[in-house]
Amino acid sequence: MTVPDPEPLPLRGFRVLWFSRGPSAKLAWEPLLAFNLWSNDPVEVVAEHVVEPGRQVDKRHSSVPSNYIGPEGEYKVPLLGPLHVDDRRSEQLIRFLTEITARLQQSTLNEKFRKRIQRCAIRFLATGDKVGYDSDVTFPDDEPQVVLDYVTALENLLSGEDESHGDLARKTAQRAAVLIGKDDEDRLAVLRHVEDAYKVRSKIAHGDEPNDEKLAKSAATMRPIIRRALITAIVLSDPKLATVCDEALLSQRILREKILAPMAEFRSSLNSP
Repeated sequence: MTVPDPEPLPLRGFRVLWFSRGPSAKLAWEPLLAFNLWSNDPVEVVAEHVVEPGRQVDKRHSSVPSNYIGPEGEYKVPLLGPLHVDDRRSEQLIRFLTEITARLQQSTLNEKFRKRIQRCAIRFLATGDKVGYDSDVTFPDDEPQVVLDYVTALENLLSGEDESHGDLARKTAQRAAVLIGKDDEDRLAVLRHVEDAYKVRSKIAHGDEPNDEKLAKSAATMRPIIRRALITAIVLSDPKLATVCDEALLSQRILREKILAPMAEFRSSLNSP
């Protein structure tokens, strides 16, 4: 894909990015986020080139991983990351990317809310090069930073405007539960996972050693929670998302009208021919 180059002349042109694994790129956070919202398996930028039309191509970054195949390893091919989409699901992926990108770029999207989604997305995407299959962090030493990024990302998304930090852990956990929970059992599971992640983050922030099992569990469970929360937030596009979540905790009508119905319509659009 290409994105406009923000640098001044004479280097202005286009940047060409290949997605797989590697460092995240803030420059292309919207399309990169769209790919990462499709699945819990991460998608990362592995190469970046500045293309100056009609003049030159400047390689800024390139680390496309390779794999050698064949009886004697004589053939070099790009090494695919965790995300794999077969032909059966490719059409649905295209519809998903089209819908999510269109909603991110819609002119009616509140600018402050868009910035909120961006802050959450940047934190979420920063973990991509540390995560492998099944949302597991590849190296245990990276788990503390991943949990810190996950909790901060969710907090950025679900905190209210000018909201005090008091009791933010409880509020974030409850809002996440009502926002993405499929039923009572799922809502309780989300609530507990977020609360546990906050406890782990508290230990890390205070210099204590968190329990290894709890640390690994939070690192794995928080990724799908944030992914689902981001999808729902983008679909709802409501700048008062935190208030909607708080009201939906007490009102089944608000839950149906402002969260469940829009999400059902969105899922239906993905299955339409």
